[in-house]
Amino acid sequence: FLKINSSPNYETKSSYKIRVQTTDSFSNRYSKAITLSVNDINDAPTDFYLSTYTFNENIQAGTTIATIYGVDEDISDSHTFSFMSGFKESSGNRNFYIDGNKLQIRNSPDYETQSSYTIVIKATDQSGASSTGAFYRTLTVNDIADKNTGTPSNDSITGGDGIDEINALEG
Repeated sequence: FLKINSSPNYETKSSYKIRVQTTDSFSNRYSKAITLSVNDINDAPTDFYLSTYTFNENIQAGTTIATIYGVDEDISDSHTFSFMSGFKESSGNRNFYIDGNKLQIRNSPDYETQSSYTIVIKATDQSGASSTGAFYRTLTVNDIADKNTGTPSNDSITGGDGIDEINALEG
């Protein structure tokens, strides 16, 4: 019988050339070179990654935050993506939605309210095989200087005894 030392992987090596030799009870030998082909079976996606992991605060709701990509040994596979709930890292999922391979934000983010979100995404290939496990990523909100707006009326400031200091901002 023929025994293989390790599990073959089509994506690594699609065939093996071996020489088989046999000897009968009269010491006659016969050998032949043969090629063993490895069948290409579907490999499930193993993970996902995003085109970026940061975005600015105060962007419009519905803005695309990142493009989602599947990690798969079958490089020609296409993937669909969905959120996975039930993990403590899934808390940020509710703040986003997935449109095709685009991660989009539901509401305009505010750094001062929440500076990061953790999401868990599952990648599924066209054969229905999915990544398994808790694959999460943390997205960080960039703190952008908030625009200060003055009031539309005439404001007066009254000082008291001693030295008064007024610091004004643009606006």
